[in-house]
Amino acid sequence: MADFRKQFHKEIEKIAIPKERLTKAMKAAKGKEKKGLKKPAIYAVTAAILGLSILFGSAFFSPAMASTFAKLPVIGSLFEKEDPIQMISEKLEKKGFQIASVGLQFQPDKIVQISVDGTEQYLQTVQDEIKTIAENALHSEGYDAYTVVVDRIEIDYEELAYQEQYSKDLDKIHQALSAENINKEQIEIRYIDEQKSMEVWIIGTEEYFKSVKDDVKEIVANATKDTVFIYEELEVKHSDEPLVQVISHKELPEAERKWMESRVISFIGNELYGKTDYHVRNVGHKITDGTLHLRIDLDLNSSDSSIEELANGIQENIVAIFESDRFKPHIDGLPYTITFYSKDGVEIK
Repeated sequence: MADFRKQFHKEIEKIAIPKERLTKAMKAAKGKEKKGLKKPAIYAVTAAILGLSILFGSAFFSPAMASTFAKLPVIGSLFEKEDPIQMISEKLEKKGFQIASVGLQFQPDKIVQISVDGTEQYLQTVQDEIKTIAENALHSEGYDAYTVVVDRIEIDYEELAYQEQYSKDLDKIHQALSAENINKEQIEIRYIDEQKSMEVWIIGTEEYFKSVKDDVKEIVANATKDTVFIYEELEVKHSDEPLVQVISHKELPEAERKWMESRVISFIGNELYGKTDYHVRNVGHKITDGTLHLRIDLDLNSSDSSIEELANGIQENIVAIFESDRFKPHIDGLPYTITFYSKDGVEIK
């Protein structure tokens, strides 16, 4: 995970969003690690990478509950469930509330955080109703592990519009490079707003740099006319450091792509971390050579007499999810492993 985050942040740094503008926009995003659904277009300010390694707190548990849970089949409406964020967002949208964002916060507490776009008076007027709708929606699907919090954020629409245009203009430059047979994958653009400067880095050998330097400068200068990029100096520089590439789902190996596109991992995560009866602390996953490896950390010590029965019940339900009509057509025949660990770090066989 650490390597993945390092790669992600390096990729974000290459976009080089102006610091002043990014700082302002980030204020609306709270700076917390969330899984969330925001309104399209103008609300799409920041990206967040969140895996399924989610921390959970304790919940009451009894051997009797474990016995009941171990025998509980996965049937009925379970496979028609929506993502909890999507479900809450749709219900609030239908009611006409001014919702800026809906997100799940997993650390340090499990919280559904709903932010409205409006004044403090508006927040006070709608806060209780929004909270009730969200709580009812969660409980209707058996998700009882969350506390619903409703607050407000101040959205700087001018800043968000700028960020959207910034992205479009950056893409315009890369398209211009491709049109002139310049490999855009070897070009890194850094625009520094407060210094009114633009740096274009060409990655490759010294010989390659010299052969395309003048052309690249001319192309970028022409492509940045009538864009948000206002600069007094345009520099073309050389680097032999390769770019970090982000691989899309379509470029992944077939088995890994099937796992990701099926969305079964997300579905399992929603089920396990949304219900206190599962007594789950963490759900982690990785895909190696097409095999999905699930690691589930329980909030029980290895000495607890009910832990094996609970682990068996969870595993049976996960297998039932894999074999369901909803997911089997997408992942049928793909290998997987499921490993359980106790709170004190002992593998549960």
